[in-house]
Amino acid sequence: CDSQVICTSPTNADTANYVLEELSLDLSNFSVVAVCRYSYGRAIVQPCSKHMGQYEVGGCSPKVECLPPVGKQNDYVIQDLSKAGFLDVDASCKYTGRAEVFYPRVGKSATSLEGQCRVTGCNPKSICVSPVKQAAHYVLQEGDMQQWNFNVSATCRYDANGYAKVTSCTGHGTSYSLAGCREKAICFSPTVRSIENYIVKERKLLAYDFDVSVKCRYGGSLPEASACVPGGSTTYSVSGCKAKAICVSPIGSEMENYVFE
Repeated sequence: CDSQVICTSPTNADTANYVLEELSLDLSNFSVVAVCRYSYGRAIVQPCSKHMGQYEVGGCSPKVECLPPVGKQNDYVIQDLSKAGFLDVDASCKYTGRAEVFYPRVGKSATSLEGQCRVTGCNPKSICVSPVKQAAHYVLQEGDMQQWNFNVSATCRYDANGYAKVTSCTGHGTSYSLAGCREKAICFSPTVRSIENYIVKERKLLAYDFDVSVKCRYGGSLPEASACVPGGSTTYSVSGCKAKAICVSPIGSEMENYVFE
């Protein structure tokens, strides 16, 4: 009669990739159910060929980890939803961005995976701060202070004019920038005596929106009106015209020979 042949369990490291249910190890009635513990594949069981030999399993790929770029793990929230024979990963961004999962390719044998599983698309933590020194002439509405989803609006305050512009920060903990609003510096008219040689027409007297035209009353070239300087002179200036020329009576002994009207 034939001797009984009993198979034994495989002991190689690859068995960690399988879930095995050994129903019968007798070769005459051999029955072992195997499924893949991780990711992709189709488990195959091969009975042993001699008494006390190990049966073989194959077809399952090792555990596949979907990893973000090196050093950026804290920017992602990754949940492994894989089931036996099926690789499934849910990824989202902890801060901003749009997480994308790139799964490895199916191998030529259709029982393994080639390449790596990668997760990309998330931005690092980067919170902007308010620019304290720049904000003097602005009215700010701060929404999202994340650099990658920045939402801050600004208008010029009552004591400034212009068009406010807001630019996001360049890194975590740095301030966003403001531009476009300038202090409403009003220029005052010069004294009557200083403009007596000019014909002046004042239209706009703001330092940054200055419109004053001048003409020479008595003579000169290239008459010009210059705006005041914020933080400095508060009076606009005029230049280019000559003063009125007034002749005076000659004096001396020779005058006694003349009669003047």
